[in-house]
Amino acid sequence: MQSGTSPDATRSNASDDGPVMDEGAAADLVGREPQLARLDAVFRRLRHGRRATVLVTGEAGIGKTSLLRAAVGRAGCRVAWGACIDMDGAPGYWPWSQALDSLVRDIGLPAALAAAGDDAGRLASIVPAFGTMSTGDASARERLLLLDAAARFLDSVAEDVPVVVVLDDLHWADESSVALFDFVARSSRPSPVALVAAYRHDELPPPVHARLADLASRSEHVEVGGLDAGAVAALVARFAGTAVDAETAAAIHRRTGGHPFFVRELAFLPGTEVDEAVPVAVRDAIDRRLRRLP
Repeated sequence: MQSGTSPDATRSNASDDGPVMDEGAAADLVGREPQLARLDAVFRRLRHGRRATVLVTGEAGIGKTSLLRAAVGRAGCRVAWGACIDMDGAPGYWPWSQALDSLVRDIGLPAALAAAGDDAGRLASIVPAFGTMSTGDASARERLLLLDAAARFLDSVAEDVPVVVVLDDLHWADESSVALFDFVARSSRPSPVALVAAYRHDELPPPVHARLADLASRSEHVEVGGLDAGAVAALVARFAGTAVDAETAAAIHRRTGGHPFFVRELAFLPGTEVDEAVPVAVRDAIDRRLRRLP
């Protein structure tokens, strides 16, 4: 199991007939069968024209991205993936710009322009493929029209093949990106569009937390926690390249709580050090968490 993956690697392989199913990532996943089954059920409902909003939560490095990569890879949908970044000065709607631009590349610019219709000029402010991105401030009315244009564009693209929009690391999102997620999630138009947000529940700033709390009653919640003892043993064997004894696997599960990133780091330690040593990467991750505490 990987603790992080490239967003581009998660987009569906497209052909003239639509996305191609890719079971590879799901086959590599360890211990996430219940969460994968829930996501599979959501994406199946899209084929009946039912909208969906999914909130995927878990702490840093727990495997949220890997789970989503596996789920969308076999969903049979068009996938638009965007990731928020922890950087000052990032432009507004940044993850949406990535996601919508990848959708344009997937279906081709002529088809995308046809789907956007009269909204293409307005959408150019957040979809680079449609023109030069605008950096100026817009009025409240223009912002609302932009949100509606983005929602209609997704609905139009989804008329032929269901669309899944994944926004990763939403805990780093700017207000405009969360506002667009909220607007599309609340749309009452019937359309096979799924919005998926992945975030660290323990790092949500209050404004983002409030927005997501308001969506709770109309969202699917998928919590990604630590792996059980059997999955940890399988994961250790995969990383180590050989089966490990039950005592060592149990010790790693006890020390890591089933956290995949910590499991991986301890899997490479000699068996005699599993109960005592703290790998450098684990020490750094713990230090970053401690620095967030008051």
